[in-house]
Amino acid sequence: MAVTILRRTGIIGMAGTIAIKINGDKVDKVGSEKQVEINLPSGKAQLKVSQFGTRSNVLEINDGETIEITTPKLSNLIFLLIILFPLLTNFIPNFQYRMVSMVIYTIFALIILFGKNWYQIKKI
Repeated sequence: MAVTILRRTGIIGMAGTIAIKINGDKVDKVGSEKQVEINLPSGKAQLKVSQFGTRSNVLEINDGETIEITTPKLSNLIFLLIILFPLLTNFIPNFQYRMVSMVIYTIFALIILFGKNWYQIKKI
């Protein structure tokens, strides 16, 4: 038996593949809106996915299950803000204030990027 993993993450991370880890070991990767089948080393395992340092929750899986990788709604909003904020700084007239705001933005973006689970995995 195998586990089927479906990726339905939308725009988040669509340019790259997501690494699939079973019991902490990378076993495969899945592209945007694709699916893969993975044979488990035993009847049960722990599944986690990651991409460019972002990660997901850990899920206990069994043979024959179908798993879906999605992005929480909050991730989509944060992704949009990360993209739009640098554009909005062009409206700050003072160069020094603009640079200070970009430094604060960069620190904030890195904390959010690596401090939360960008992907959610669940059984369907």
